[in-house]
Amino acid sequence: MNADSIIEKTIDFYRGLASYQDCGYSSVIVYDAQERELSHSATFQTNYSVQKGLSLSWYAGQETMLSRVADTIEIGVDGASQIKVNQKVRKKCTALQAMRIAGGGGNLGFVVLPVLMIEAVKHFKSFGLNSVSLSKLDGEAIVDDVECSIVKVVLSEMPWFGTYYIGKSDFVIRKFERERTVDIPKDMRSKFADDFFSEYPELRTEKLWFKDIKFARAR
Repeated sequence: MNADSIIEKTIDFYRGLASYQDCGYSSVIVYDAQERELSHSATFQTNYSVQKGLSLSWYAGQETMLSRVADTIEIGVDGASQIKVNQKVRKKCTALQAMRIAGGGGNLGFVVLPVLMIEAVKHFKSFGLNSVSLSKLDGEAIVDDVECSIVKVVLSEMPWFGTYYIGKSDFVIRKFERERTVDIPKDMRSKFADDFFSEYPELRTEKLWFKDIKFARAR
């Protein structure tokens, strides 16, 4: 099975879920203009059902700029969304705004969320694995005792590029990694905006682990 087939089956898997839960850990290293390294980490939890929509919460262990903006997003099946701080609604917003806020401290909002709610929110079809421009199968690995395919991708939208560890038997995303640089053949570069190769894609490295995953299929 090639990378494109794995991606297609992964999208189909999440599209067909009645419910999904995970909890996990994110680690982000950001480099400033002087190449100084700044790092932060957080735990997160996702709860989704086809009847109620999605809730995604995160906790950094200390107050950060992101946690002052929000520590939870909620997206309804009709797309109506809101952000919360300390379990209190801070602001109502669009689903796209909520996703971007969840991705503000890394790419947490752009990995599982777009494929999980692709049917409910049409804008999500432009993000994550839904927007693959280039893909490559890069071997196999064990993640939490699960055999996974390693799929490297370049995307037309956030998180722009990265490596997905996808369960070989169930097509569940188990881990996501993003390095500072991306290797795109020169003859393919005309497909991407000029700023893709300059500013944003080289600012950070990141790892997301999705653990304690539970799900039920709708079909």
